[in-house]
Amino acid sequence: MIFGFFVIAVCLMGCFSIPNPTQRVETTFTSKESEIKFIKENMDDRPIEMFWNASVLDKKSSDEETKNLLKTSEEKLMEFFEKSVEAGEYKNALKAARSIMAAKTVHADEVSRRSENIKDLLPKVTHPPSKSSGQMTDMIRGTVTVIVDMGIKVEHGRGFVAQSLGSGFFIEKSGYIITNYHVIESNVNPEYEGVSRVYIKLSGDSETRIPAEVVGWDDFLDLALLKTEVDAPFVFTLGSSEGLNPGDGVFAIGSPVGLENTVTSGIISRLDSNIFPIGPVFQVDAAINSGNSGGPLIDSSGVVRGIVFAGALEFQGLNFAIPVDYLNEILPQLYAGGKVQHGWFGIYGKTFRENTDRGIENNGVEVIYVMPGSTAAKSGIKPGDIICKINGEETNSLEELQFFLMKFYAETVFSINLTRNLDENGLPLAVPKEEDLLVLSTPRPKQPGYEIYNHDTLGNAMLPIFGMGLAPSSTLFSRRFSIKKILRSGVADMGGFSVNDPIEINRINFVPEKNAMIVEVLTKKQKSGYLDVFLTIGATLDSFSYF
Repeated sequence: MIFGFFVIAVCLMGCFSIPNPTQRVETTFTSKESEIKFIKENMDDRPIEMFWNASVLDKKSSDEETKNLLKTSEEKLMEFFEKSVEAGEYKNALKAARSIMAAKTVHADEVSRRSENIKDLLPKVTHPPSKSSGQMTDMIRGTVTVIVDMGIKVEHGRGFVAQSLGSGFFIEKSGYIITNYHVIESNVNPEYEGVSRVYIKLSGDSETRIPAEVVGWDDFLDLALLKTEVDAPFVFTLGSSEGLNPGDGVFAIGSPVGLENTVTSGIISRLDSNIFPIGPVFQVDAAINSGNSGGPLIDSSGVVRGIVFAGALEFQGLNFAIPVDYLNEILPQLYAGGKVQHGWFGIYGKTFRENTDRGIENNGVEVIYVMPGSTAAKSGIKPGDIICKINGEETNSLEELQFFLMKFYAETVFSINLTRNLDENGLPLAVPKEEDLLVLSTPRPKQPGYEIYNHDTLGNAMLPIFGMGLAPSSTLFSRRFSIKKILRSGVADMGGFSVNDPIEINRINFVPEKNAMIVEVLTKKQKSGYLDVFLTIGATLDSFSYF
């Protein structure tokens, strides 16, 4: 996982340079007629997206033609729901059902009554927990070693057996196992070229390799579901993080560096480490090493509270686990099979906090930035808006909003209730107004910041990426700006930049994975006495603030 950072005079080895940003904007329609034509032509193949498009168009025009188009798109969406249920397509049925209910179409009540039946499309699993004697030996029997065999690799003229090791644990008697995505990534990553087969070893049998199938996976939450044709010797109880506090004792079971059936103990060090892009994780001090990944983190009664996923090798005792709540939310999607595709709207935001009689309280999510061409932009969401509810549920913080979105597939329509505080010119409204909008989620990019860089001007993109909004200061030199806005605790703020500081961007670099952006700048910072200073600053291109 990647941590945010600020770099001064960093070494650029391992980076590649892009001298000029590529400015790209989504296709826009030149007229209402062209948009209507587009919706009609794609309604059969993309019913959810076209229903949303028709809804947005009707909100803008609201004439007889757009109302008839919206009605037709509603019927097409309901038809898609019916066909998906009939064909046993869980993902499509769920996306259609949730979109219909969020938009409150004429079919919403009917779909709501039938929504529980959508679960019948999943494999018949109940994952009942095993009765435990309370002995750790029971829990060890329910933990497996995961082996990924990648065949023979040749380097420098010599061949060697390539394999990776991890851990996993049974959640269902018929052989369903949870592990980490990164353990089995080579099996499902289309970019991997080579042989990759997954096996498990049961506790107490270090010789027998049992083939395992990867059923579903989530690369954002680093979780994967495996299926083996064995009768699980022990099935774990999936708990929650409710009631868990720093200092509570926990145990990790797994196969660190291949040492099977290893148990380590420790405490929860922290509950809200934001090193995942879509949710905080646990920090624990239980000893965790390579091979522990995917093993259960349990309490003294043997209930799973988390899934081990990482240790910081450079820092002894700094280890992390995924809250089991995330697994509980996406488990039906894992059972449905394939990749779990999370959605986003193209927004960068933060928790909105207000001073009240009771002190400082979280009162929604403030929109800081909206990417041009995104569904949020097309729906009418603007910087300064405060998102208060999503699908009728109060959203008091960014953490609550991200956890809510976690439950939904991409390409689902949401109802968003917000408070608008600014007018078209960005000036405060005399009386804030309430808005209800329908927004379509699209697949969340691996690096949202890189997506923004490619969809907006450089000056605008610097706000979500580096925390500084820039305005051009020269018509001749496209890379000379003045700073117009600084986000508190952003890279620019921590680097000592101030509003009105001049800044010239000389060079832009990306690390090979495009998960970090590094820029060389010339500036005269107020806090440095307006002396010319050459700096290199860097920032990650994904964070908890993108949604």
